[in-house]
Amino acid sequence: MTNDNDKDRMRFYGIAMVFVLVISTALLLAATLAKKGQAQDAVLPMVAAGVLAVFAARFLGDAWEKVKNGIPLEDERALRLKDKAGAWTFYTSIYMLLATGWYHDYLVDQGLSGLDVRHVTVGAIIAMAMLFGFWSWYHGRRDEVEWGHASGRSDAI
Repeated sequence: MTNDNDKDRMRFYGIAMVFVLVISTALLLAATLAKKGQAQDAVLPMVAAGVLAVFAARFLGDAWEKVKNGIPLEDERALRLKDKAGAWTFYTSIYMLLATGWYHDYLVDQGLSGLDVRHVTVGAIIAMAMLFGFWSWYHGRRDEVEWGHASGRSDAI
C-alpha cells in the first residue's frame, strides 16, 4: 500500500510529463513550419511554448516543494475552487457557444466566410481554457470558496 506522498509524487511526474509533451509538440510544430520556409507561422507556436514553459516552471516548482515537504498537492479548498471555477466555465461557455451559433450566419454575411467547424471548435476550446483560468483566479482572489473543517483554520468551525 502506498501512502499519499507517493501518490502525489506520481501525480507530479504525470503533470510534468504532460507539460513536456505539450511544449515539445509546440516546438516541433514551429520547427516543421520553419523548415518548410514559413517562418512567420512558426512564431506563434514558439511564443506559446515559451509562455507555457514559464508557467510550467513556476507551477512545477511550487508543486515539487509541496511534494518534497510532504504537503498534499491539493487541499480541500483547492478542490472546491476547482469545482466552482469549472461550473462557472461551463455556464459561460454554453452561452458563448450559443452566441457563436446564433451569430454565425450574420458573420458569414459580413464577409467571414472562412469560418468553418474546425475554427469554431479550436476557438471554443481555447476560450474555455482561458475562462477556467479566469474563473479560478477570480474566485481565488475574492476568497469566495468556503473553508472546510479539515483546512486547519480556526474560523472554519
